[in-house]
Amino acid sequence: MKKNLFLLTLLVFNTLAFSQVGIDTSNPQGSFNVDGAKDNPASGTPTAAQQANDFAVTSTGQIGIGTTAPDPSAFLEINTAGTTTKKGFLPPRVALLNPTDGVTITLPAKGLVVYHTGTTLNGEGMYVNIGTAAAPVWALLQMVSNSFGSVTGKFSYAGIPNPSITTTVGNLEFRINEDPGNIYLQMRMTSPPPVTTTYSCNRISWFNGNITSALFTITFTAANYNTWQNYASGQKIGQTTFSFLTYISSIQNPLFYESRLNASYSGPASTQFWSQAVTVY
Repeated sequence: MKKNLFLLTLLVFNTLAFSQVGIDTSNPQGSFNVDGAKDNPASGTPTAAQQANDFAVTSTGQIGIGTTAPDPSAFLEINTAGTTTKKGFLPPRVALLNPTDGVTITLPAKGLVVYHTGTTLNGEGMYVNIGTAAAPVWALLQMVSNSFGSVTGKFSYAGIPNPSITTTVGNLEFRINEDPGNIYLQMRMTSPPPVTTTYSCNRISWFNGNITSALFTITFTAANYNTWQNYASGQKIGQTTFSFLTYISSIQNPLFYESRLNASYSGPASTQFWSQAVTVY
């Protein structure tokens, strides 16, 4: 009798060990599911609103918060799609001592991210350890606001101007285009502006030992925001290499831009090149 009871206990334990576990739900999703509001249905898949208060672990070890089906590419997904009151992710907040601080956090892993609250390094912000655990190097994750930071986009290629090659920084996209007699630096907005937005584009150019300047004014509206417009141009007059420097700003947009171009279009396409960098401040 004792032997049979022992075998039965093993059978039940084995069944439970490999079953799904649900807390406050009779219909667990994945291997482990906590239904915070106890609102999941008795069968079927919970709605987005019902999943909003759930915590789930899948059979592959993925974790979902606010979702019972985390994205296949993520070990952790925090989903707010089912909530009306949105919330963010609050990372650990620490005051790092210096760019190689290995004391505040002991042996910080490569790739570790924290929010630095101190005045050392480059000031407050999100930092990532791009060094090693034994020799940390804390780097600021660059951000742009109305009063802090800059980001640069760039491209470089050989051949004739290719308008399909672009770079996007801030809320503007940039490219180079041409016609038989001219080179055009063009830009467009990436989303409709809330108000009509006019940019003043001050260009300085260097070619064949000459320096020239020009002012372009272009306007974007909700109707034409994605239409390419010329913010600088120059004639093809035989020079081999030339450079453009253009400052772009608008009273309707607190971000301002610096566009730099170095290029050569003399001779066959195989000897031409186009290198452009645009920084948004």
